[in-house]
Amino acid sequence: MSHLNQAREFPQNMRMGLWAMGVLGFALAIEHDKIVGYAENTVANTILGLHDDRDRLHTVAGNVQTVENRNEENVRRL
Repeated sequence: MSHLNQAREFPQNMRMGLWAMGVLGFALAIEHDKIVGYAENTVANTILGLHDDRDRLHTVAGNVQTVENRNEENVRRL
């Protein structure tokens, strides 16, 4: 399992039941659940962004290699 997939599970592991803090802590438990949900979304979106960036970097690397090959061909013609 990759580190990113492990990180994606961290916020889920922070969840607790609504009654974990008792009747008086019910409101805190609800707010805690909202914060954990926000963390889950943030981590998931960050991971998606990193995967997109990785794919773009691979594309750029391929483009750089193509340009390098063309430059070598042009220099050899001189």
